[in-house]
Amino acid sequence: MDIINLVLIIAFLANLFLGSLMWGRVKRDWSAAMYTIVVGAIVLWTTSMFFYRAASLETSLMGAKFLYVFAALIPSVFLYFTFLFPSAEFTLPRFRSILTI
Repeated sequence: MDIINLVLIIAFLANLFLGSLMWGRVKRDWSAAMYTIVVGAIVLWTTSMFFYRAASLETSLMGAKFLYVFAALIPSVFLYFTFLFPSAEFTLPRFRSILTI
């Protein structure tokens, strides 16, 4: 195992830990829920990067496809999170919310 895969595993575990810390606040707070989704997207991207780097050719091709999906998901969910973060309640109008996604 090379050093990059080891760093990916450490990043995976750290983000999984952060997501689990926020899991208890999800029911009370929209911004905590969106942050948990952002962390989940990062965990999924890290997992797909690991499979892209450490697997056979067929699995690497599937991992590369997932890399693009999760890489696109991270900034869009983070943008949605930035609209919610300053306040604990959802203040974005419905039309802008649909446009953001």
